[in-house]
Amino acid sequence: MKAVCLDFESILFPEIWEKVAEETQIEELNLTTRDVSDYQKLMDHRFKYLKENEIKYEDIKDIIMDIRPLNGAKDFINWLEKRYIVSILTDSFYEFIFPVLDEFNRPMAYARQLEINDNGYLVDYKPKGINIKLKALNNFKEINLETIAVGDSYNDIEMLEAADKGIIFRPSNKVKEDYPKFETVQNYNELKRVIKNNL
Repeated sequence: MKAVCLDFESILFPEIWEKVAEETQIEELNLTTRDVSDYQKLMDHRFKYLKENEIKYEDIKDIIMDIRPLNGAKDFINWLEKRYIVSILTDSFYEFIFPVLDEFNRPMAYARQLEINDNGYLVDYKPKGINIKLKALNNFKEINLETIAVGDSYNDIEMLEAADKGIIFRPSNKVKEDYPKFETVQNYNELKRVIKNNL
């Protein structure tokens, strides 16, 4: 059997933190894993500015519910699910993505979990110190699934390297320059072609 493992944000769904930055007008929240490779530092940065600006979990959830999938993403997932096992592997949070997975026929998803205090502020997350994307992909390989992994950011690289085929989807110029060994695609038609050619 063959499995396609997809990052969520920037692959199927807009970058949630960029939308939060736009809606709250907090420029410091624009940073993503395309900009900062250290995930812990990135999340500490986000928690700091959310607290300073009194942005709570419910505020973020309201913003997320107004975000629509990337153009063509739903058709792409429909095409993919007819042919392969599909799994979402993301460093985002179940609290963020669970309400919108219905848009994609609710595929299997591996994510992190937020810790929210009694006042409604984001204060931490779990698990820490684990590359959940890499761990999930390796579990698929251990049961003899052929794997393709699709990502766009620095936090996807170990997953892409471990897969039978790693693909970078619409990366920043910096990510593309730093990892030229991975095939790069710019749209879903190109992504379909590469997947069909490699599974």
